[in-house]
Amino acid sequence: MRLTFTGGSVAWVSTTTPAPLLADIWLDGVLADTVNLRSSNPGPAHVVWSRSFDEPGRHVLVIRGKYGNSDASSRLVIDGFVVTR
Repeated sequence: MRLTFTGGSVAWVSTTTPAPLLADIWLDGVLADTVNLRSSNPGPAHVVWSRSFDEPGRHVLVIRGKYGNSDASSRLVIDGFVVTR
């Protein structure tokens, strides 16, 4: 998933899972973080990652699933993004 945005902060809203599921987060071409979407309280609409910037600007966010088990509940889901000025 690729998102190009202009703003002062960004948050990824996702469904968390009962099984381990990792995702790499690339910001402006640099690996910014790896997130594990596993949760003891799985479900939709969790803010799983966010980043603020010193100055608003144009950025590119890329999210790539790394791995999970074969269970359908471990698929990478992107519920949405929140971008602020």
